Amino acid sequence: MWGVSYWVFPVISGLCWLGMLMGLLIHWTSTGKPHYPSMDATQSIAYISDVGAQSLKPLFIAGSCVTTIFLDASFLSERWLRHRGQYREHRILRISFWIKLTFILLEVVLAIAFGTCNFKDKYNAAAVLEWTIAFIFTFYVFSFFIDLLPAVKTKHDGRRFGDGQGETQMQMEQNDEFSREEGRGGRMTGESQRTVGGNDVRVVNGAKYENGPVPVASNF
Repeated sequence: MWGVSYWVFPVISGLCWLGMLMGLLIHWTSTGKPHYPSMDATQSIAYISDVGAQSLKPLFIAGSCVTTIFLDASFLSERWLRHRGQYREHRILRISFWIKLTFILLEVVLAIAFGTCNFKDKYNAAAVLEWTIAFIFTFYVFSFFIDLLPAVKTKHDGRRFGDGQGETQMQMEQNDEFSREEGRGGRMTGESQRTVGGNDVRVVNGAKYENGPVPVASNF
Protein backbone atom coordinates (compact mmCIF):
# COMPACT_ATOMS: atom_id res chain seq x y z
CA MET A 1 0.00 0.00 0.00
CA TRP A 2 1.22 3.46 -0.87
CA GLY A 3 -0.57 5.19 1.99
CA VAL A 4 -1.18 8.90 2.19
CA SER A 5 2.06 10.76 1.67
CA TYR A 6 3.51 13.78 -0.09
CA TRP A 7 2.53 12.40 -3.51
CA VAL A 8 -1.08 13.47 -2.90
CA PHE A 9 -0.15 17.15 -3.36
CA PRO A 10 0.56 17.02 -7.11
CA VAL A 11 -2.37 14.66 -7.63
CA ILE A 12 -4.80 17.07 -5.97
CA SER A 13 -3.27 20.00 -7.82
CA GLY A 14 -3.49 18.27 -11.20
CA LEU A 15 -7.05 17.06 -10.65
CA CYS A 16 -8.22 20.52 -9.61
CA TRP A 17 -6.61 22.10 -12.66
CA LEU A 18 -7.99 19.45 -15.01
CA GLY A 19 -11.45 19.64 -13.43
CA MET A 20 -11.52 23.42 -13.77
CA LEU A 21 -10.52 23.28 -17.45
CA MET A 22 -13.05 20.57 -18.23
CA GLY A 23 -15.77 22.49 -16.40
CA LEU A 24 -15.08 25.68 -18.35
CA LEU A 25 -14.84 23.90 -21.70
CA ILE A 26 -17.96 21.78 -21.18
CA HIS A 27 -19.93 24.81 -20.00
CA TRP A 28 -18.93 26.84 -23.06
CA THR A 29 -19.75 24.06 -25.53
CA SER A 30 -22.98 22.99 -23.80
CA THR A 31 -24.36 26.54 -23.88
CA GLY A 32 -23.97 26.80 -27.64
CA LYS A 33 -20.46 28.28 -27.81
CA PRO A 34 -21.59 31.84 -27.11
CA HIS A 35 -19.66 34.89 -28.27
CA TYR A 36 -18.65 36.80 -25.14
CA PRO A 37 -18.18 40.58 -25.04
CA SER A 38 -14.46 40.12 -24.29
CA MET A 39 -13.96 38.23 -27.56
CA ASP A 40 -12.89 39.84 -30.82
CA ALA A 41 -15.52 40.23 -33.54
CA THR A 42 -13.74 37.72 -35.77
CA GLN A 43 -13.18 35.25 -32.94
CA SER A 44 -15.37 32.16 -32.62
CA ILE A 45 -13.34 30.13 -30.09
CA ALA A 46 -13.21 31.54 -26.59
CA TYR A 47 -10.06 31.91 -24.53
CA ILE A 48 -9.95 30.33 -21.10
CA SER A 49 -10.14 33.78 -19.55
CA ASP A 50 -13.18 34.61 -21.69
CA VAL A 51 -15.14 31.69 -20.26
CA GLY A 52 -13.74 32.14 -16.76
CA ALA A 53 -14.76 35.79 -16.65
CA GLN A 54 -18.46 34.96 -17.00
CA SER A 55 -20.79 32.97 -14.75
CA LEU A 56 -18.11 30.42 -13.88
CA LYS A 57 -15.78 32.99 -12.38
CA PRO A 58 -15.91 31.35 -8.89
CA LEU A 59 -14.86 28.02 -10.43
CA PHE A 60 -12.06 29.69 -12.37
CA ILE A 61 -10.70 31.52 -9.31
CA ALA A 62 -11.11 28.63 -6.86
CA GLY A 63 -9.60 26.08 -9.25
CA SER A 64 -6.60 28.28 -9.98
CA CYS A 65 -5.99 28.98 -6.28
CA VAL A 66 -6.24 25.35 -5.17
CA THR A 67 -3.98 24.28 -8.03
CA THR A 68 -1.37 26.86 -7.04
CA ILE A 69 -1.50 26.00 -3.34
CA PHE A 70 -1.01 22.26 -3.80
CA LEU A 71 1.60 22.71 -6.52
CA ASP A 72 3.57 24.95 -4.17
CA ALA A 73 3.12 22.29 -1.49
CA SER A 74 4.70 19.80 -3.89
CA PHE A 75 7.73 22.06 -4.38
CA LEU A 76 8.09 22.59 -0.63
CA SER A 77 7.69 18.87 0.05
CA GLU A 78 10.53 18.06 -2.30
CA ARG A 79 12.78 20.56 -0.53
CA TRP A 80 11.69 19.29 2.90
CA LEU A 81 12.36 15.66 2.00
CA ARG A 82 15.84 16.52 0.79
CA HIS A 83 16.51 18.39 4.03
CA ARG A 84 15.37 15.47 6.22
CA GLY A 85 17.20 12.86 4.18
CA GLN A 86 14.03 11.10 2.99
CA TYR A 87 14.35 12.09 -0.65
CA ARG A 88 16.32 9.13 -1.95
CA GLU A 89 18.22 9.17 -5.19
CA HIS A 90 16.47 6.78 -7.54
CA ARG A 91 16.52 5.89 -11.22
CA ILE A 92 12.88 6.91 -11.52
CA LEU A 93 13.87 10.50 -10.70
CA ARG A 94 16.00 10.61 -13.82
CA ILE A 95 12.99 9.51 -15.85
CA SER A 96 10.92 12.21 -14.17
CA PHE A 97 13.53 14.81 -15.11
CA TRP A 98 13.35 13.93 -18.81
CA ILE A 99 9.56 13.89 -18.70
CA LYS A 100 9.50 17.38 -17.19
CA LEU A 101 12.08 18.65 -19.66
CA THR A 102 9.97 17.35 -22.54
CA PHE A 103 6.86 19.09 -21.20
CA ILE A 104 8.74 22.34 -20.63
CA LEU A 105 10.23 22.41 -24.13
CA LEU A 106 6.86 21.59 -25.66
CA GLU A 107 5.14 24.29 -23.63
CA VAL A 108 7.75 26.86 -24.64
CA VAL A 109 7.25 26.07 -28.33
CA LEU A 110 3.46 26.28 -27.99
CA ALA A 111 3.72 29.52 -26.01
CA ILE A 112 5.80 31.09 -28.78
CA ALA A 113 3.24 29.94 -31.35
CA PHE A 114 0.42 31.33 -29.18
CA GLY A 115 2.11 34.71 -28.92
CA THR A 116 2.73 34.80 -32.67
CA CYS A 117 -0.89 33.97 -33.51
CA ASN A 118 -2.18 36.48 -31.00
CA PHE A 119 0.11 39.19 -32.40
CA LYS A 120 -1.10 38.47 -35.96
CA ASP A 121 -4.76 38.63 -34.84
CA LYS A 122 -5.32 34.92 -35.47
CA TYR A 123 -7.43 34.62 -32.34
CA ASN A 124 -9.05 31.26 -33.05
CA ALA A 125 -5.68 29.57 -33.54
CA ALA A 126 -4.37 31.34 -30.45
CA ALA A 127 -7.36 30.14 -28.42
CA VAL A 128 -6.79 26.53 -29.48
CA LEU A 129 -3.13 26.82 -28.52
CA GLU A 130 -4.04 28.30 -25.14
CA TRP A 131 -6.36 25.40 -24.32
CA THR A 132 -3.70 22.95 -25.49
CA ILE A 133 -1.02 24.56 -23.32
CA ALA A 134 -3.34 24.44 -20.31
CA PHE A 135 -4.15 20.75 -20.73
CA ILE A 136 -0.49 19.80 -21.23
CA PHE A 137 0.34 21.68 -18.03
CA THR A 138 -1.91 19.18 -16.24
CA PHE A 139 0.46 16.34 -17.07
CA TYR A 140 3.44 18.44 -15.99
CA VAL A 141 1.82 18.82 -12.57
CA PHE A 142 1.10 15.09 -12.39
CA SER A 143 4.78 14.35 -13.11
CA PHE A 144 5.66 15.50 -9.58
CA PHE A 145 3.84 12.40 -8.37
CA ILE A 146 6.81 10.42 -9.69
CA ASP A 147 9.22 12.58 -7.67
CA LEU A 148 7.40 12.27 -4.36
CA LEU A 149 6.32 8.63 -4.55
CA PRO A 150 9.71 7.15 -3.41
CA ALA A 151 9.32 9.05 -0.12
CA VAL A 152 6.68 6.49 0.90
CA LYS A 153 9.47 3.95 1.47
CA THR A 154 11.56 6.33 3.58
CA LYS A 155 8.98 7.29 6.20
CA HIS A 156 10.78 5.44 8.99
CA ASP A 157 13.99 6.84 10.43
CA GLY A 158 15.92 3.66 9.70
CA ARG A 159 15.40 4.02 5.98
CA ARG A 160 16.37 7.62 5.55
CA PHE A 161 18.95 8.74 3.06
CA GLY A 162 22.35 7.44 4.13
CA ASP A 163 21.14 5.54 7.23
CA GLY A 164 21.79 1.80 7.36
CA GLN A 165 19.52 -0.04 4.94
CA GLY A 166 18.37 3.27 3.52
CA GLU A 167 21.78 3.87 1.97
CA THR A 168 21.52 4.86 -1.66
CA GLN A 169 23.12 3.08 -4.57
CA MET A 170 25.39 6.06 -5.17
CA GLN A 171 26.66 5.94 -1.59
CA MET A 172 27.20 2.18 -1.78
CA GLU A 173 29.28 2.59 -4.92
CA GLN A 174 31.35 5.32 -3.29
CA ASN A 175 31.92 3.19 -0.18
CA ASP A 176 32.93 0.19 -2.27
CA GLU A 177 35.41 2.29 -4.21
CA PHE A 178 36.88 3.62 -0.96
CA SER A 179 37.21 0.07 0.37
CA ARG A 180 39.03 -1.06 -2.75
CA GLU A 181 41.46 1.85 -2.51
CA GLU A 182 42.08 1.10 1.15
CA GLY A 183 42.65 -2.59 0.34
CA ARG A 184 45.22 -1.80 -2.32
CA GLY A 185 47.07 0.45 0.13
CA GLY A 186 47.14 -2.36 2.70
CA ARG A 187 48.52 -4.87 0.20
CA MET A 188 51.30 -2.49 -0.82
CA THR A 189 52.31 -2.09 2.82
CA GLY A 190 52.33 -5.84 3.36
CA GLU A 191 54.41 -6.52 0.26
CA SER A 192 57.14 -4.16 1.45
CA GLN A 193 57.74 -6.38 4.47
CA ARG A 194 57.87 -9.78 2.73
CA THR A 195 61.11 -11.79 2.46
CA VAL A 196 62.67 -12.17 -0.99
CA GLY A 197 64.08 -15.58 -2.21
CA GLY A 198 64.14 -17.05 1.30
CA ASN A 199 66.62 -14.45 2.54
CA ASP A 200 65.80 -11.97 5.24
CA VAL A 201 65.41 -9.08 2.87
CA ARG A 202 63.19 -6.17 3.79
CA VAL A 203 62.16 -3.32 1.56
CA VAL A 204 61.49 -0.04 3.30
CA ASN A 205 60.79 3.14 1.38
CA GLY A 206 62.20 1.57 -1.80
CA ALA A 207 65.54 0.45 -0.18
CA LYS A 208 66.51 -3.22 0.44
CA TYR A 209 68.19 -4.37 3.69
CA GLU A 210 69.63 -7.92 3.99
CA ASN A 211 70.27 -9.85 7.19
CA GLY A 212 70.47 -6.88 9.42
CA PRO A 213 68.53 -4.30 11.30
CA VAL A 214 67.06 -1.45 9.39
CA PRO A 215 68.76 1.86 10.12
CA VAL A 216 66.62 4.12 12.23
CA ALA A 217 66.96 6.98 9.76
CA SER A 218 65.59 4.78 6.97
CA ASN A 219 62.20 4.62 8.60
CA PHE A 220 61.63 8.31 7.99
